[in-house]
Amino acid sequence: MGMADDPSPEELRQKQLQGLLEVRQNVEAMIVSLEADLEAVIALANDPDVSEEARDKAFNKLAEIDHNLSQAQALQVQIEDLIAENQAMSSSQQESATSGSD
Repeated sequence: MGMADDPSPEELRQKQLQGLLEVRQNVEAMIVSLEADLEAVIALANDPDVSEEARDKAFNKLAEIDHNLSQAQALQVQIEDLIAENQAMSSSQQESATSGSD
């Protein structure tokens, strides 16, 4: 039948959790990078020795970075929710397994 080869719900949950943790790490790294970009662009925009054109470009870039940062932070919240859901599923599966209600 091939049923023995199928991963258990717990194995699938563990794989999903591992994937979510990797995504969370990537999003956190992206946020750190965007925050660093933001600081650099703010410094450039506030530099009195920079041309007006460069300052305008910096302000445009600032808006873009701020938008991306907001999206990354929203994504981070969603990932945290999915991780919490995943972990809640694990504890409910363990409870049903130990209570013998299968």
